[in-house]
Amino acid sequence: MTDAEHTAAEHAPPPKRGALGRYGMWAAQALIVLALLDGLVDLAYPAARTIWRAAMPSAADVASRPAGWTNYRERSVAGLGKIVEPVSGPGLQVDALGVRSTGTPRRDGAQGILLGSSQAFGHYVADDATLAAAIERSRADINVAVIAGPARTTAQSMLHWRHLAARIDAPDFAIFLFSNVELYLACEPVSAQSEHEPALIAIPKRMLHRIGAIPKEYPCATPEARTAVVEQSLYQLRAALEYGRQQNTQFAVVIAPLLYGNESNAAGLRGSLDTDFFNSLDLTVREFRARIAAENLPGVIDLSAAFDGNGDAYFSDSSSHFSRAGADALAARVIERLPDTFFEASR
Repeated sequence: MTDAEHTAAEHAPPPKRGALGRYGMWAAQALIVLALLDGLVDLAYPAARTIWRAAMPSAADVASRPAGWTNYRERSVAGLGKIVEPVSGPGLQVDALGVRSTGTPRRDGAQGILLGSSQAFGHYVADDATLAAAIERSRADINVAVIAGPARTTAQSMLHWRHLAARIDAPDFAIFLFSNVELYLACEPVSAQSEHEPALIAIPKRMLHRIGAIPKEYPCATPEARTAVVEQSLYQLRAALEYGRQQNTQFAVVIAPLLYGNESNAAGLRGSLDTDFFNSLDLTVREFRARIAAENLPGVIDLSAAFDGNGDAYFSDSSSHFSRAGADALAARVIERLPDTFFEASR
């Protein structure tokens, strides 16, 4: 090749992309822009990022948490749900098994366990402000370890108890705080998005859902759906009762009070919730409460109405977590309903 041909080749314009290549490049650019916009929507609408918790906590809320919560971490374990990682700090003591302390030294007397979800664990409160600690304070002769975790279902609670059976001393008594997590999960709003939708369609749809431009679908919006969800919840409750009775220990299920199911309950906390979701969940909880009252199951202590009319004093947020006052009030009702023989040391 001559020098002139080399020079011409070096300065030749790049080959033109075919139509398919151009469209692919435009699609990639559009996807990047949409992904960036999706992130901006997350920042602009933080309260819409979850459905059944309050808006992002204020600086004052974060500052009021015990210092130990700064190091709070959790992990997911197949079949067991979320397990809280070991942590040792002011107001939060969790051992290597995920068992939370009540912040008091072990005393002579019966050893019990409290099972459940984040209501039982104690959400953003100190060890001595949990329900387990309040139960301990109600009697001088018992100890209560917390075997609970965030969003833990009934089945996961029973499975975690079984998982720990060979690792902890057999308890003299066990209390399962039934928070109806299954009901929450079943009623949570869903998107109409298909699993196989292209990203270019799925991302803008998700953005529109977040800002309310596309209506959400509410699984518990119809009476038939609510009845089916309540039946599922009752099935899980009966299964827990059966498992507890097989453990050769005193066992009771306590139906926890919730923010839902009573018009006068914690009206000040409801503003942060999706109204349609709240209404459908509220109706579902009402039906569940009616069924529990009618069935009068042995071994079940129904305290679902314990906070009616006093929710603003006893709940700390719109997810029905207890304040210290709420834990104390509920513990008093639990002790009142259980016989002294329930708390006797048997081992």
